[in-house]
Amino acid sequence: MSDMLCFSGTSGARAAEIEAKVLRLETLYRQLVPNPETPPLPIRALPPLVIEDLYEVFKTDSPRNPRWCTDRLAVVV
Repeated sequence: MSDMLCFSGTSGARAAEIEAKVLRLETLYRQLVPNPETPPLPIRALPPLVIEDLYEVFKTDSPRNPRWCTDRLAVVV
């Protein structure tokens, strides 16, 4: 920055003032990040619809509950 000011013919006091302002701006905006990418939140629980469906499958009197399916599902879960 100071090299550019020297070649432009700016006086010493004016060059120092410009350098101070540029340094101040660089310090203020150093950590500024436009549109930072935030990772999606982790899934912490199954949706209620899935839980209700699992309860329906596990119920012994449910038409959707063939015995072999329940045994396999219980092993998986």
